[in-house]
Amino acid sequence: MRLVDFQVGVSPAGVAGFTEEQAKAVNLASFPVYESLRLWLKERKVEAPFRKIVVSIRDTHTASRWHGRAFVALGICEVNEAVDPDVLRARGQDTEWLASLVLDGLDHVAAEMGWANEELREHAQAVAHAHPPCAHRFAKLRKRYKGTICDTWFEADVGHTVVKARFTLPNGETSDVVLAEEAGPIWLEHEYWIRSAVVLDGHYVIREPDKWELAKVPIPIA
Repeated sequence: MRLVDFQVGVSPAGVAGFTEEQAKAVNLASFPVYESLRLWLKERKVEAPFRKIVVSIRDTHTASRWHGRAFVALGICEVNEAVDPDVLRARGQDTEWLASLVLDGLDHVAAEMGWANEELREHAQAVAHAHPPCAHRFAKLRKRYKGTICDTWFEADVGHTVVKARFTLPNGETSDVVLAEEAGPIWLEHEYWIRSAVVLDGHYVIREPDKWELAKVPIPIA
């Protein structure tokens, strides 16, 4: 089975005194962490006994006995990470701390399920220290035109997501063109589903799965 999805999240019911808005804020802050892992997985063939990993954040006061427990249902491996509610309130917007929960969760999956992937763990470690946490180049969308390299990048941080075309000229100079930008997540498969790229009449064209144009940008040349 191929592992293709990753998520980190908290529900208000899982943490004492947590409101819907507090849980939403943590889940939005978690987006750049797990989206980086999800996009990394989609471009690789990582074999696992499940298709998705979910790191569930819970209250250490009520769920300490479930800390580190992992189980699989319907192809989803869920691992529980129990934390102090006060720490969650203080660090719920800290992507480095959230990524540390992912690393802890992966270690617990390895201990509980007997499955591990060192490359995935290394990527999670890189995410913990990256700025922004998610900076993903769609490798299959790279095109070349008269010596210029055309790429599509997806970058996400807490409270900011951007999709951009990056052009690298033969002399190494680069220029970026913003294709989409939000003060929060951009859900790729729902709001901006990037599937392919082509060069047409000196333009770099990004397409959806049905080949409708998402963006068409003139390609700079030397």
